[in-house]
Amino acid sequence: MLNITETLNSFINFYIIIIILRLWMQKFNCDIYNPYSQIIIKLTQQIKKKTEIYISKKKILDNIFILTLIILTIIKCYISISIKNLKITIILLIIIILISLIKSIGYLIFWILIARSLMNMITKEMNPTYYIIIQLTEPILKKTRKIIPVISNIDFSITSIIILIYAINKLGEEIIPKIWNII
Repeated sequence: MLNITETLNSFINFYIIIIILRLWMQKFNCDIYNPYSQIIIKLTQQIKKKTEIYISKKKILDNIFILTLIILTIIKCYISISIKNLKITIILLIIIILISLIKSIGYLIFWILIARSLMNMITKEMNPTYYIIIQLTEPILKKTRKIIPVISNIDFSITSIIILIYAINKLGEEIIPKIWNII
């Protein structure tokens, strides 16, 4: 039974990351003709098609992904809480859901920044992978470069964001370990 719930939880985590990635790509106007963008769009297109039957307004359709993200996070948190047989209040459940969403976003940002730093070391040619990673990370790095400028042609923006994400994760583990480790 535990293996089934862990598999289901992994699948839900994967789909949460895919939806966050689609929302992120929409926010920063990534190239939709990139092969990787096409994969993300195709993985999430069923949600949009199913809701287009009932809803015709574009603004509401964009919010459907956010609603789906919240619903999947609620399911993920419910599975995690039920496995551990915890009794929690509604307010604590809302806090756990928000923390879970923040952790998922941080997880995605962390790994995309790691991929960008590795791609910077390995190759400088513009292939579809490198191009989509640049499109996803550049808006975040541009804001960081305003705070931490490039020094002697060394860009500390990627490193500083990764350290910040790591510090927030460790701070969460120290301050609220029971809630932080549920998800």
